[in-house]
Order: sequence, then structure tokens, then C-alpha cells
Amino acid sequence: MIYLSTHSVIGHDPKTDEFGIAVASAIVSVGWLSRYAAPGAGVIAIQAWSNPYVGLDGLKLLKQGHTAQDVLDATLKGDAEEDRRKRQCSIIDARGGMAVYTGPDCQDWKGHVVGKHSIAAGNLLVDNGEAVVRAMVDEFEATPENEPLAEKLLRGLQAGQDAGGDRRGRISSSLFVVREHEYPWVDIRVDSHIEPIVEMRRIYEAFKKFHHTRPQLFNLPRIRHILDA
Repeated sequence: MIYLSTHSVIGHDPKTDEFGIAVASAIVSVGWLSRYAAPGAGVIAIQAWSNPYVGLDGLKLLKQGHTAQDVLDATLKGDAEEDRRKRQCSIIDARGGMAVYTGPDCQDWKGHVVGKHSIAAGNLLVDNGEAVVRAMVDEFEATPENEPLAEKLLRGLQAGQDAGGDRRGRISSSLFVVREHEYPWVDIRVDSHIEPIVEMRRIYEAFKKFHHTRPQLFNLPRIRHILDA
């Protein structure tokens, strides 16, 4: 297992039914094991003493229609006590239900804040870490409703960094959003950079200009399963 000292914000847009996560850390490639989301199911962020199967198995349960709290309870119940105490996990389900857990043995500063359509969580943050997670939720919720979910997440993540972020600095970041298809609507990773969130913003703006201004790239029936299920 890898300790992912991290600050993240997950969110849901009930208008578009998008789910997504933005995350940053002082480790390389934070997007590798921290982000799990599926259209019509929900989103899970895994950090601190990270076990990817908490995310993978949790996503299976969300796809079966279980609530965020049910999924959190089930994954924690199956965990060893010494591991569970070091986990940090946040979940939003298909109905917008939320659940979050910060284990007592996560490294300080650790904690989380729940918003209307978002959850921010962090561990190994600066001493005023509560301001970091609060800033992420506040910025997410304050972003105009007509802005896409990716924009809300990215603004939230930047607000957390501006409030202090990871106590050891910054190296990597990731932005991941799912919509109606099984492939992601947005999938950006900055695995090692002196300013990973700034670089992710630059890439996201280029990504939007090339991809999301060309609806013909995503229109059915061109985008469809090739083989019958």
C-alpha cells in the first residue's frame, strides 16, 4: 500500500449527472490510485493509507445501486483494523448521497468537509488544514451553476492549494470526470511538475478547446458499443 498524502475534492452535477474528482499531492502520480468514478453510479476518492480495491470494489457496489454510506460501511468493515484507522475515503452515489471517513491514524493535519454537492478531504496538510478543505468546498459551491463540473472541481482544488495544501509541497495532480459514457468526459493527469495544478489548468483549457467544442466527436450513433453486450 502507498500513503497518499493528498487533498482532494469530489463532486456531482445533478443537471448533467456528471461525477468527478480533482486531487493534488506531494507524491508523483497521485492520479494513479486515488480516483474511481462511473457514469450513473458515483465517485470515490481514496487517499492516506491507500488500498485501490476499496475504490474498485466500492465502485462495483455503487453500480449495483448501493448508497454511499452503505458502500463506505461495507468497505471499512472488510478492512483490517490497523489499516482502517489510516484510511481516508469520500463517496458520492447516484442519488447525490454522500459519505466520508477520515481514520484517526491518518497523519495530521487530516479531516474533511461536506458541501451540498461536494466533499473535500485531506491529510498531511499544513497546520491550518481545516482552511484547506473548507476552501475547496466553498469555492466549488460558489462556482456558478452553469459552469461544468470539471471547472468547479479545478477551482476548488486550486483554492485548497492557495490555502496551503500538502505540508510537504506539490508535485502531481489529476482531474477526472465521467458523464453518460463508460469512458471519461475529462481525464487529465500531471504526474510530476513544479506547479501541477497550474499546469493542469493549462492542459484543461487546451483540452476543452479541442474536444468539448466539437460535439460531432461525441454524437451518437458514431459513439456506441461495437459488440453487443
